[in-house]
Amino acid sequence: MKRLKKKKLNTEVEPKSSVESTPTEVQAVKGNVSIGNKISNNDLVMNQNFQTPTTGLDTLFIYIDDYLYFIAVLITALILIKYLRPVAKKLFTRHFNYVAINKYLSKHLSVDDYTLYSKISLPIPSGMADIDELVLSPYGVFVISCQPQTGRIYADTTSEVWSEQIGKNRNNFPSPSRQLPMKLAGVKQLFGIEEHIHGLIVFDQEADFRTNMPKNVFQTGQLLSRIQSYEDKIFTQEQISHFVLLLSEYKSSNPFKDLFSKLGEKKVTKFWMGKLAVKRALIFLCTRGGF
Repeated sequence: MKRLKKKKLNTEVEPKSSVESTPTEVQAVKGNVSIGNKISNNDLVMNQNFQTPTTGLDTLFIYIDDYLYFIAVLITALILIKYLRPVAKKLFTRHFNYVAINKYLSKHLSVDDYTLYSKISLPIPSGMADIDELVLSPYGVFVISCQPQTGRIYADTTSEVWSEQIGKNRNNFPSPSRQLPMKLAGVKQLFGIEEHIHGLIVFDQEADFRTNMPKNVFQTGQLLSRIQSYEDKIFTQEQISHFVLLLSEYKSSNPFKDLFSKLGEKKVTKFWMGKLAVKRALIFLCTRGGF
């Protein structure tokens, strides 16, 4: 019995774990942990060495870098505006100078006394007289010829042509002094009067006269004072109303509308010409190909 009890006691002892760490494995694990700690410490040291203190200029450069494209576009736009604005102004003055003069006079002349008409054509014995600007008032009728030239002007009243020089290029243009009497004749014929109709020739303010400025030739800045220098009322209100009625038959033209209509006509013409060309090409291919 005693032997059996001893055997049971031996069997009830808890079994030891089958896997036991050897001393060499424990040392290896400790070595790996120490190596990992050393590597992490080295990384921290390296990061601390590479981290340099930022200044205000660094922040500014970072901010500029984010908006560099926008800044470049803005600078380019400013440069284009600076150099293209004079060119655009000259082009507008050359083609639509009477529009600027009309706006200028409308702003400074009283609506109660002055009535403005732009781009009207009046019949004359030799054809039609094109008038750039006509100002109707009790103080007189002003027929204005608007000149598009902006360079150096060489005017000669005895010649049929005047000259404009821009840089090294010098071009001739018909003398406005010779054309003005025909325009005055159209107004006289329409109104049935011979006096108190004043002809004025106006150049842009940038025009540089290298000769003496002929009579009745002014620049834009002198036009208003010239018109307002006539202070005596010549025409009654009934006469003015009659003149307005006569002018109502000759409507002012809209330059922008005419320009767009011409562009539209060109597009339509190109469309039909292209369609006709395609049709001819198909006929040619069919006849040559034996279809």
